[in-house]
Amino acid sequence: MKRTSTWASRLTALSTTAIALLLLQRLTHPLTSSSVVLVVAIAVAGIGAAVKMTLHNCFESHLMVSLVAGATLVGTLLSVTLGLPGAERADLGPVHGALIALPVVALGLQNADARLQRRLRGERSRRTYAS
Repeated sequence: MKRTSTWASRLTALSTTAIALLLLQRLTHPLTSSSVVLVVAIAVAGIGAAVKMTLHNCFESHLMVSLVAGATLVGTLLSVTLGLPGAERADLGPVHGALIALPVVALGLQNADARLQRRLRGERSRRTYAS
C-alpha cells in the first residue's frame, strides 16, 4: 500500500543509499569470498530499498530498509568485536563507525515516518462538525 512521502521517508532513503555506498567502499579492502558475496548482496538490496522507498514509501520498502539496516548493523558489530568468519577482528575506524550509526539512524527515521503517517491518516479521517 503506497503511503505519502514524508521528510523522514526521504531521509531514510538517503541514509540507506549511504549504507549501500559504504558497503561498496568496503569491497576495496581484502575480504573473504563469502564476505564479498554478502556485502554485494546487502549493498544491492540497500540501493533497491532506497529506490523503492523514494518512489512508493510502502511496507515492502520499509521491510527491505529494516533488513538492510539490521544486517549491516549486526555484521559490522560482529566484524569489530569478534571478527567475521575466516577473518580477524577489524579495528573500529570511521567507516565502521558510520556503518554502525547509519543503520540506527535509518531505523529511527522509519519510526519517525510511521508516526507522521499515523498523524496524516488521523487528520484525513477527522470530520468537522458540519459534515
